Amino acid sequence: MGLPFISFTGKGAESMKKWKRRKKELETIGGMLRRKRRRNYILLASANIVIIGLLVWQLWSFKERMDQLDNQLTYLMDTNSTIQGDVSGMQSNIQAKLDEEASLLSNYSIETTAVDFNAGTYDVEIHVTPKEYTDETQVVVYFGTTEYHLQKGSKDFEGSATLSFLNSYDGNVTFLFINGEKKSTEVLKNYVGYPHTFEDVLYGNLGEFPEYKDGKLKIGGETQFTLQGNDTFQFESCDIVVKAGTDDIYRGNLLNGEVLLKPADDTADDHADQDNNNGDSSPENNAADSAEQVIEPATENAGTEESGPISSTDGTYTITDALQMAQDTKVQILLEAKTTDGFTFDYVIFEGKTAQADPQKPDTAVDGWQESEDYLPYTYTVTDPNGAVRTFGN
Repeated sequence: MGLPFISFTGKGAESMKKWKRRKKELETIGGMLRRKRRRNYILLASANIVIIGLLVWQLWSFKERMDQLDNQLTYLMDTNSTIQGDVSGMQSNIQAKLDEEASLLSNYSIETTAVDFNAGTYDVEIHVTPKEYTDETQVVVYFGTTEYHLQKGSKDFEGSATLSFLNSYDGNVTFLFINGEKKSTEVLKNYVGYPHTFEDVLYGNLGEFPEYKDGKLKIGGETQFTLQGNDTFQFESCDIVVKAGTDDIYRGNLLNGEVLLKPADDTADDHADQDNNNGDSSPENNAADSAEQVIEPATENAGTEESGPISSTDGTYTITDALQMAQDTKVQILLEAKTTDGFTFDYVIFEGKTAQADPQKPDTAVDGWQESEDYLPYTYTVTDPNGAVRTFGN
């Protein structure tokens, strides 16, 4: 049975029409509201984008401004430092000029003429010219409390003195001028005693700790060195030396990289084989074997030729060779520089005695070395032209 057919007539039909019109109006209004909300969302998003863009631009502009201010501040600080440096320099120049004008000296010199390390003394020759003096003027120079009378020469007053290495005399040298009953003195503020010229002339260090293993010594890394003449010395050579006992087994020129001396490889291998075959590992025989290795001159790694004596330099040097070495051998690695006037500077950068580690006692050797309190002694000695040796502070 089907549903009954409902027919709207009269007021019912009119109500239905009104309902449909109302529904259509509501749908139209809803669409308009949705379009309006969508438009508002778009406008709001656009406004937010614009605001964010403005903020980013302002931040960028602020950063640019801060960078400019930072650069200006840096410039002002640099300018201020430069001005302060100029003012300080001007003050120093003015003070030096005032000191010069107030000085009683027209000129002076104190030059070292001889050195005796055995006696611990050095000789100096003194020359001084006062700004004002007469034939009756007497001049005395004091090194500390010891006085030395100077004699009048043709152009100045001159004399000599023997001074001790134990005293520096820095700021402790005084000239006394005697004119009748008038006495005047002047202290040399800038005088530096001769012993200071030996300080820090040569020094350096190994790049890596040396390793002794299977009868061979390896010195890895770059050895750094510094050589400076302290306005006194000129150097004709500067080498790195490896010693086995008292014998040089390797020598390299630090100035041009040339290998001057090294063990012959085949001879070193023969010695190693002979040691193994004989089975004799006594300290005496081992040291003797090391000393008996054939040493040959070498020219590998040669650099540019030296142009003559130098006053200062620095750099690095690498020993690429593995050096044959017997057990229980005293090894020393040092820097050595020789001056044109006969001084020799030695700076020891390693010292140890070779040892093969005992598998049962692995702590008995460090990288193939017998235990020592000081593998890196940095001992600094100078030998004078007469062969006397003096140790200076590290």
